[in-house]
Amino acid sequence: MDEPLKASWFGNATACEVHKNASVQTTVPLDQGPTQRYCCVMFPDSDPMTGYLPPGVHAAPWGEVAGIFGGNGHRIRLVGGLLSALNNLAGAGCRSLLLDGSFVSKKDLPEDYDGAWDTQGVDPYRLDPVLLDFSNGRAAMKTKYLGELFPATFLAAPGVLYRDFFMKDRSGVPKGVVNIDLGSLP
Repeated sequence: MDEPLKASWFGNATACEVHKNASVQTTVPLDQGPTQRYCCVMFPDSDPMTGYLPPGVHAAPWGEVAGIFGGNGHRIRLVGGLLSALNNLAGAGCRSLLLDGSFVSKKDLPEDYDGAWDTQGVDPYRLDPVLLDFSNGRAAMKTKYLGELFPATFLAAPGVLYRDFFMKDRSGVPKGVVNIDLGSLP
């Protein structure tokens, strides 16, 4: 039998298969559930010269981030620390985080991860105090969560917010960051 050509008409909530020879037509009810069952994010390749993501903000759900950047045992450990921190931030009302640093590069063994979290809607009383402890080079945060996270609206340098600071490396070379929607956390 010929392979069907598929078409759908949404007005009557049925799908119609019309075979190539046009003599066979079958109408079946459409699934009334959500039509998008899977989300596929095409994550850009890193620049082969710098190892950085292309400049800009690259949105990705948590599953995509964990899958792409958790490529070895060391990185999986960092992913676990990041997930713990993100769960605390989400519980306090945070909706997104910009992920940066060598963690989002081609480096096999990044020391840690860096991030800037959206402060809008965050209840500081529900936030783990460790995420606001910047003393001793953020030692408590690094110990508990294995990385460094900053409020995106805090100053990283005179006149430069963390969310903007992370868009360039220390030499001023533009690079990309990953925006994680905390609504996508497991």
